[in-house]
Amino acid sequence: MDEIAIGKIRTSHGVKGFLKVLSFSGETEHFFDLKEFVLKKNGKTKVLTVESIRASGSTIFVKLNGINSPEVGKTYAGWEIWATRKSAASLDPDE
Repeated sequence: MDEIAIGKIRTSHGVKGFLKVLSFSGETEHFFDLKEFVLKKNGKTKVLTVESIRASGSTIFVKLNGINSPEVGKTYAGWEIWATRKSAASLDPDE
């Protein structure tokens, strides 16, 4: 499978375990199609199911299954989000 890093978890948000996500492309639409996040950091990989996702401007807020507090959410800061190239943002013709 051809995978690419599409974003990174910045920090937790709120008291329910939402995560703030930075999109590497600056686009957010493709995140709404993901049913699970493949997270990678320091040679470790975790796959977590998406419970909820919303965007505010260029910031994405994601609730992942099993992350139910800001304390747990903060432990995921710096983890990259990987997806298949097909699931990533589309390239413009000149890119």
